[in-house]
Amino acid sequence: MKRLMLLTLALALLTTTALAESERTILLYTDYEQLGWGDALQVGWVDSEGEMWLWEGCASETEWPDARDEKTAWMLSRTDAENLGRLSDEALANLKGLILSLPEGKPAWQAAACDAGTEESYAVRDGAAILLGGSGDDWCENTDPSAQALYLMLRRCFPGVKSYWGEAGMSPLGFQRVSVPVFCGYWGTDFDGGRWTRAELDCEAGLGEETELDVAPAWFVSGMVTGKASSMGATGNTTIYTCYDQDGLPLASFEFYGDLLVRSDGMYDVK
Repeated sequence: MKRLMLLTLALALLTTTALAESERTILLYTDYEQLGWGDALQVGWVDSEGEMWLWEGCASETEWPDARDEKTAWMLSRTDAENLGRLSDEALANLKGLILSLPEGKPAWQAAACDAGTEESYAVRDGAAILLGGSGDDWCENTDPSAQALYLMLRRCFPGVKSYWGEAGMSPLGFQRVSVPVFCGYWGTDFDGGRWTRAELDCEAGLGEETELDVAPAWFVSGMVTGKASSMGATGNTTIYTCYDQDGLPLASFEFYGDLLVRSDGMYDVK
């Protein structure tokens, strides 16, 4: 039986459901402000129902606030924002899980340019804004994998909000691709001549019989971990790949849910 369990899912869903029943809140937002050459302001946000909104105009004419809590209130008050559609239920659940797993901490801003304007991106948890990253005149990056995934999600949801994503020295670097064994901590492990097996893990029946593989799995040979997909953990319907050395001792095991690599903090994309 397939079951996916979000880290502290029950608490998270109860909280977000209660909020949705009372009033909408902001989950994610990104804003770009250009004060050097004009007064441009762009704001994109995702609310607790998964609705995506975009507002563009002049900061001075709209009384764009400085305080984070006042900014979320400003977004919720906009009746002239453009609705860009709604996230799927699966995407919304992943978004909420990633926000829930964000650690505390404030990335340091670094000076970068002049008159480029500044983009800032935040997640909101329990009313508090958590910095994911920023670009432009100043830049910073939250290097937590959940934060990196959310920052990238904002870039994809709001391509119209200007950022300098991908420009070296002005924006976050993003998740750095790495091979599966290295990502899983097997630095320097010699897998040459190893014997590979696979077995299916069922949440009720447990681990099934191992089947020997003729060659190493393709994801091991050339796969790269490209980023965090969600903070969900699989409790069944996963595949366990194990590599044994020439003496029959296990060198390493890897768990996959479909194409996703399962780790203690969630699941990761492998390309």
